Amino acid sequence: MSQTEKLKVDCFPCFEDDVKAIEAWLEDMAAEGYRIDKVVTGGIRFQKQKPARVRYRLLLSPDYALNKRIITEHEQQVIDLHAKSGWECVAKRGNYLYFLAEDYTAPELDQDFHVILNAAKQKQKKWYISDLLLCIFLLIVLVRNISVMSFIDLVTPLGVLLLILLRAYHAKELAKLQSKIVAGVYETETVNWKSNAKKYKMITGAGILAIVLLWAGVLGLLFVRIIQ
Repeated sequence: MSQTEKLKVDCFPCFEDDVKAIEAWLEDMAAEGYRIDKVVTGGIRFQKQKPARVRYRLLLSPDYALNKRIITEHEQQVIDLHAKSGWECVAKRGNYLYFLAEDYTAPELDQDFHVILNAAKQKQKKWYISDLLLCIFLLIVLVRNISVMSFIDLVTPLGVLLLILLRAYHAKELAKLQSKIVAGVYETETVNWKSNAKKYKMITGAGILAIVLLWAGVLGLLFVRIIQ
């Protein structure tokens, strides 16, 4: 088997703050013989290995507010602590550290879903602020250059619209997650990550397209400015 055949990239089947669904997805992938190799934009790169029954757990990073890609000192302390009980940290993405236990008798990790929910809300607020500022900037620039280039006139509003729809979907999913956590049913419910996987992957694709369109508008305007 070649190196390329050993690797497989798959998009997330649900939004990342639905940690139980992500964990179930990763465990099913491991049962099919795919383990996390690397976290990539919008998904996970898996490496082909022997099928195995393992457990994955996503723990909220103690330094999630810093939004750093590298492992911080506090995170390393958490990683070292859980390594003693059989849990290996195999990835970091967004607010979360991804832990894997091959030993099914390893003690369960403590997850506070209320804290996870609050962290997700904080992240969502930051998204809204940054998206709002970006959209305002782009629309102002667009209005001031409305007759410059029909391509720019089209892609910028379309990109803004897709981004708004994407955030609206995330807000809806976060509201559903909140209702389950507050009701106390989230921790014990049976997870079916496959039910909305295709829809979420399409939405992820729309989000990537929105970013591409927005950048196309920005670069197009810069190009026009340069040649004028």
